[in-house]
Amino acid sequence: MNDERLESLMTDLPAAVRRAKSEGVKVVGYLPGPYVPEELIYASGALPVCLAYGGDAQVADYALSLLPPIICPFARAQVGEMLLKNRPVYDAIDMVVVPSTCQHYRMVGDVWEHQEWTDIFKLGVPYDPREEVSMVYFRDRLSDLWERLENLTGKKITDTSLKEAIGVYDRLREALRNISLLRRNLSPGVSGLEFMKLNHASLVGDPLAMAEALEVFHGERVAAMPDETGVQGAAGVQGEASGRQEAAAQGETDDSPRLLLIGPNVGIGDYGILEMVESAGAHVVMEDVFEGVRDYWCTVGQDGDPLDALVQAHLVDRVPAAFMRSSTGPRFEMVSKIIPWFQVEGVIWYELLCCEFYDQEAYFFENKLRELNIPMLTLESNYDDLRSGSIRTRLEAFLEVVQGGPADA
Repeated sequence: MNDERLESLMTDLPAAVRRAKSEGVKVVGYLPGPYVPEELIYASGALPVCLAYGGDAQVADYALSLLPPIICPFARAQVGEMLLKNRPVYDAIDMVVVPSTCQHYRMVGDVWEHQEWTDIFKLGVPYDPREEVSMVYFRDRLSDLWERLENLTGKKITDTSLKEAIGVYDRLREALRNISLLRRNLSPGVSGLEFMKLNHASLVGDPLAMAEALEVFHGERVAAMPDETGVQGAAGVQGEASGRQEAAAQGETDDSPRLLLIGPNVGIGDYGILEMVESAGAHVVMEDVFEGVRDYWCTVGQDGDPLDALVQAHLVDRVPAAFMRSSTGPRFEMVSKIIPWFQVEGVIWYELLCCEFYDQEAYFFENKLRELNIPMLTLESNYDDLRSGSIRTRLEAFLEVVQGGPADA
């Protein structure tokens, strides 16, 4: 899949949603994050569509008539999109599932509900998934969502149809995981920007068609890549960085800085940071982003009770989000495994304005990363300042440090 085909895929997504709507398919939107089970929506006969468009300061600011500026720009953008009605995707929505993660999301759900733009289902997400009562509560909320979806579509969700939907989404996640692993190679087989767009496409398009398209993309890229030492055959977030040293001895290494992008959200269209990194000659080889992207490391499986499997996979098995209790330690442990496995040399901490969870954690992560000799650059975005000259200068100075340049740059 070349750049032109990738751009065409992204452009065609809204048309695909309109086409499904015209054919009588119910469209169920949801705010991003790993807690809304698309499998349940898909099993009801509806089309799941992630409302993840962001990156446009004008859209976010348009919502200031209904939301205060202390709400993050991504959350405001979801209200701005409904006010402006420039994207057919938002017009097509029959119901929206709003997970109760941060206060910003809750405010979006409240505003949509108050404005009576569409039917709203508020999905409670417990703050401590380690407790048994949390699993019971979350299962009850998914049961309520099950009933609401059946009422919306007029189709009964069965264990069989739910397991089939789980199989489709596990296939989609596996395809994304295989593509992401190409970035372990010394010359990454896919750029960070390409991967982000593919991930975003998987949030809007038909999941089965998207899984097939991603599998084709992976096959094409594998066929075009040279064999490299020390990058294939790994499973899970673990491994060593020996491949780079071995390949360097053979004169095969790509010396471009390899970066990990950490942040609360990267919305569809919020590509400024990735474009700047690539134009500066660096690679984003991995992301740890909570919202706006699909979590592809965790699969559900089709054994046992499918609703129990969804609870386990979507609530318990994932690395806990920043809003959850006692989440910082497990999240840093995950990052510390990603760094050697993807041979990361620096971290860009990309947070949105007013995202209090990530703002609080930045200090902790920067100090812990320093113990691993990994430098970190913190960038804060309100969607209107990323392309400023000062941010580009800071990025270039940071990359100089990553490559062993002046520490006081």
